[in-house]
Amino acid sequence: MVRDKKPLLRPWVEAGMLVSSRNGTQTIAFPPDEAFAMESLGKPTTRRLLEGFFATLTGAPATIQLEKQAGLVVDRVELPEKEVEAVVDPMDAFKNDPLIQKALELFQAQLQQN
Repeated sequence: MVRDKKPLLRPWVEAGMLVSSRNGTQTIAFPPDEAFAMESLGKPTTRRLLEGFFATLTGAPATIQLEKQAGLVVDRVELPEKEVEAVVDPMDAFKNDPLIQKALELFQAQLQQN
């Protein structure tokens, strides 16, 4: 969800690891050298956003707890980049529609460009 809706937060989120999920509290731990990422995610606006993402995923209210954890090694998961869908010009789709092509042929007509 972060990648799709708030891609600028992605590096900070990926710096931590979900280590616990109990009674609606999601604990995300960070190695000590990722203190900046933890502090950035702990800002009220960002925290509320992440809690909203967790609530959407779990279907229940969520609270986020952030902590440093000595010796933590974060396994980074490589996600494939999303393919960008080609943008189709609606006029091209209209012109190439088989029914439109058949009507143009039947009536010996041509489409006019504006």
